[in-house]
Amino acid sequence: MMNNMRIGWLADKQDGIVGGAELSTMALRRAAPDGIEIVLMQPGRVAYADAYIVSNCKTYDMNIVKHLQHKPVIKVVRDLWIAGDPFLRQWLLANSDLCVFTSRFHRENFTFKVDSPVAFCPPPVDLERFKRPQTNLASRSGVIWLGQMTNPHKGVAEAVAWARENQTRVDFYGDGWCNQHISGRWAKYLGWADYDKVPTLLASYEKFLFLPRWPEPCGRTVIEAWAAGCELIVNDKVGAMEWIVQEPNELTNAENRFWRIVGDALNAVPAA
Repeated sequence: MMNNMRIGWLADKQDGIVGGAELSTMALRRAAPDGIEIVLMQPGRVAYADAYIVSNCKTYDMNIVKHLQHKPVIKVVRDLWIAGDPFLRQWLLANSDLCVFTSRFHRENFTFKVDSPVAFCPPPVDLERFKRPQTNLASRSGVIWLGQMTNPHKGVAEAVAWARENQTRVDFYGDGWCNQHISGRWAKYLGWADYDKVPTLLASYEKFLFLPRWPEPCGRTVIEAWAAGCELIVNDKVGAMEWIVQEPNELTNAENRFWRIVGDALNAVPAA
């Protein structure tokens, strides 16, 4: 059923900051199997397809259901899905042929009712890209915080408090209004880090700090820091630790896992 298939891919357009959802979406689209045509469909431009994959969709509304309702639908759930059209969220959680969560921790902390079948897949990360710089650096030092600073649930304020309480300098890299929390002797804001430079940057630090305020389903930066050899300082709200501790081998080829899950779901859908 996956041969010669046109898949409509629905995903919010990035708003200037390329985050984990956008990086994951790009990686999964690039890894589509032979015979799959991926067609990006922005809000207002959803059209015919043999099946649909819906990623983050806060900019879409119920108008898309007229296209989706008679075709196989895979919903990729990347966060706690608080924003967006609540009626569309309810429809997708009830009517998708599969909802793919980033971890079991993610599903356990998801507060909305899910009536669709569920599968689990971590975000796709090129682990070798992050492991490689380790051999080029003789020593590490310091503590790094790295990520988006556009929402307080990412734990910037909590990380600043940790630095102060432990009297340990923490270097913060990222962009967003939450950088206003970074002040004092122990917290240093060093601006935005270009993603191409992140592997080498992480490999230069001894420890990676991440203390989210809300459950973080499966943040890519935690996986990247782990691959780069950093000691992880995290709390109990970090879903990525589920894969790192229990199934680290599954992190090596998340793209294949994703498309295998999608293929199984589509093959299980009765022919129209």
